[in-house]
Amino acid sequence: MKILIRIIMMNFIAVFMAACSDKQFSSVEKPDDVEPVPAGPTVLVLQSPKGDMSIFDELAVEYQVVQGTAPIAKVECQWNGVSVKCGMDRDRVKLPGAKVGGHKFEIVATDANGLQDRKNLPWKLFDKFKKHMTPFNINGKNGQVDILFVTDNSDSMDAEQSRMAQRISSFMDQIKSLDWQIAIVTTDPTNGKYADGRFLQFPNGQYFLTSKLDINVARDEFGKTIQRSENGSNTEEGIRAVARSIQRANDPKDSVDQEHRRFFRPSASLSVVVLSDEDESNGSPINLGSELLKLVDATWKNKVFQFHSIIVRPGDNACRNVYVGHRYGISYAELTSKTQGILGNICDEDYGTQLSMIGQSVVNTQTTYALDCQPKDLDGNGVSDVLVIEAGGGSVPNYVINGDKIVFSKPPGVGQYKIEYYCPQKP
Repeated sequence: MKILIRIIMMNFIAVFMAACSDKQFSSVEKPDDVEPVPAGPTVLVLQSPKGDMSIFDELAVEYQVVQGTAPIAKVECQWNGVSVKCGMDRDRVKLPGAKVGGHKFEIVATDANGLQDRKNLPWKLFDKFKKHMTPFNINGKNGQVDILFVTDNSDSMDAEQSRMAQRISSFMDQIKSLDWQIAIVTTDPTNGKYADGRFLQFPNGQYFLTSKLDINVARDEFGKTIQRSENGSNTEEGIRAVARSIQRANDPKDSVDQEHRRFFRPSASLSVVVLSDEDESNGSPINLGSELLKLVDATWKNKVFQFHSIIVRPGDNACRNVYVGHRYGISYAELTSKTQGILGNICDEDYGTQLSMIGQSVVNTQTTYALDCQPKDLDGNGVSDVLVIEAGGGSVPNYVINGDKIVFSKPPGVGQYKIEYYCPQKP
């Protein structure tokens, strides 16, 4: 009897547990009383103006609206608070020309359930290019040019100085029609009589030669001075020498500095010719070509400036093997390239050809005018937008733009002119 009762109780418990188990699982598997949450629309911005934009840049917003649970009911767009037409699905909205300042484009997508997604796209417009005007006058007189020779006076340069002296007439023959002045400094950076950017004194007692001299006399004076008897520093710093020479003119301390002030004429173009078997031997700011360009521009706005080099040209292994232990003139070559100068070869046995080329380049500065920047091409036709206007209002042809300079193939006639062009400016 007891055994029977025990069996009945165990069956009852098993049935009860099974019933509880079925009820538990059924409550999890059948959530029929819970409704799904509806998903709203999503606005995807595919293209929009980024950051600071120019008034010359195209302004457009491209977007796509992705439907959620319910269909899209409407899409609204506003440009600075004013409604503009835009599509329901995907669209590219071009915006009208805007003024300088802050602007905002807004997209609002609403579905049939009233759910929305909103995108606000703010950005700032600025005048990316500013109109510049550079005046120049042609008075019919011979062009002015100041020419500064920088000679390496270290003890390894005797032969090179001699070659320069022998063939300087090739240079002077080219510039004979100009109103020229010539001075000489050394690459020696020390504080000495023949160093630190000081002009060397010519045998005639002057600190620079002028075109008023007989050409043969000028040639002899130059030849005797370019060949140095002193053994200058083996730390050659030609760029620094030019900078110090200009600084002496800007802030004269002694009588030689006063000669510097007389030499650098504000209206003249400036040409530098460096002769060295080494590179600039220091990396201080005053030794950098970029800083020299800033100094020239700060001292004389829009001065035409060229830097020519007769050096161990970068990559010329044959010449480098002649000057064992010396470096390529990389700093000089870079500055020469930036100013569209002539890059000469110090290993040439005869300097006549390259001095003639430098002389012709000096002559070409008389049909070259410096601009405030490299003019921009606003209409995208591949040509810089530059206009040369004479006093009567007519335009002047026959020129090309070379970096930040304008070069005339045929000099304009006597008169007053202005050059109009556009430079970039920061927001």
